[in-house]
Amino acid sequence: WYKIMLDPKVQIGRADPNSDPCGYRSVLVSKLAEKHYKQKD
Repeated sequence: WYKIMLDPKVQIGRADPNSDPCGYRSVLVSKLAEKHYKQKD
């Protein structure tokens, strides 16, 4: 699933992590996936 997110044609949006728990979780999931799949940015 992360390969789809890396496609330049795909746009991803998220809420502000400082004001919305969903935004915080989005950032956290991205960081965990980066670590798990050994990908950078």
